[in-house]
Amino acid sequence: MTMYDVAEIKDRIDIVALIGETVNLKHAGTSLQGLCPFHSNTHTPALAVFPKTKTWKCFGACGDGGDVFAWWMKRENCDFPAAVKALAERSGAQPVSQARAAVEQPKPPTPLPSGPNDTWIQRAESFITYTERCLASPDGERARAYLEQERGLWPEAWQDFRLGYNPTNILDACESWGLNDDKKVWLPRGMVIPGMWRGGLPWYVKIRRPLPKSSLAPYIGPLTPAECITDFGRLDPNDDPKFGGPRGGHSSILFTHRMTAKSNLPVLLLTEGEWDAMLAWQWGRDLCDVGTLGGVTARADAMRLAQLARYAAVGVVMDSDEAGQENVKKYWAKMAEETGRVHVIPPPDHDLTDYWKATAALRPWIAGVVADLLDNVLDGLKEAPQAWVNIRDWARSEQYAS
Repeated sequence: MTMYDVAEIKDRIDIVALIGETVNLKHAGTSLQGLCPFHSNTHTPALAVFPKTKTWKCFGACGDGGDVFAWWMKRENCDFPAAVKALAERSGAQPVSQARAAVEQPKPPTPLPSGPNDTWIQRAESFITYTERCLASPDGERARAYLEQERGLWPEAWQDFRLGYNPTNILDACESWGLNDDKKVWLPRGMVIPGMWRGGLPWYVKIRRPLPKSSLAPYIGPLTPAECITDFGRLDPNDDPKFGGPRGGHSSILFTHRMTAKSNLPVLLLTEGEWDAMLAWQWGRDLCDVGTLGGVTARADAMRLAQLARYAAVGVVMDSDEAGQENVKKYWAKMAEETGRVHVIPPPDHDLTDYWKATAALRPWIAGVVADLLDNVLDGLKEAPQAWVNIRDWARSEQYAS
């Protein structure tokens, strides 16, 4: 097998020239921007290329990113070895000798993320507290109506997950967040979802923007052109991203309720996004833990895998749209093949929120999923823990409760 030095290939390949072969890139500060070719992106450039780090990132619907190899794999629909071979030939990199390959030391494992810096955490905590107050204020009445009527969430859930409402578009000083890139930190108007971790500290903050065609817009008013100035340029009000929020956070955590760490429940229901996770937790918290990796393109890295490993069964329910089912096919179905703990669950509707709106019967559906998963687990055990049997029996009774 021919081996190459991937670091040498990355040094030789001009990522701007490579991506520029298929994307019209324009300079925007220290980065370049263009329309992302991997999803419907026809208005505001969602793709950013960073020459200094030789990386790229889509801030739109697909959310993909990486280095030159990730770009080639995505562009040519090939695997990593094929990408290495193709880019080695383009760059003129020579194969590594067998002797060199034999003595070459493996790279150390990627360290687990340590979280945002202390200044970022403090600023995020202040912002979250501010938006909680705004949600509870008279001016937050329409935002509260959105949470109840469109998302099906009760005030208890708002408080437990520390949801908030940001009433104005804010461009904050980067120094306030412990950043030194001379760009403003974008805090758009919208509904605030904090990702909390380790002692209740914020690791990321998402803000759902009221795009003109979204269900949020009729409640708090659609975006105006003046609100579309972000930390990386101006956006089209009709274009992605659906979410904004302060950069510098770490989304590599399992979004769950704060009490999940102390739970002894054997089943985890994994949803595509935070809205469905909160709704499922609200209706099924005594039956299973609920969480999300935070989006259709999110993957279980070492930290997330460690969190999933504590459960006897993990049920994964992605949205029924093309992106959600493609994610199931490419990732979660393979995970299910590799481990008996992961199970792909067909969505009952487009997503759990749509199912709740259509039937108001989310709890029986969750109960049935939990009971089926535990049936599978218990069938494979010589001695079944009585607590798991009790949960299975309780879930089955709730599935058929009137």
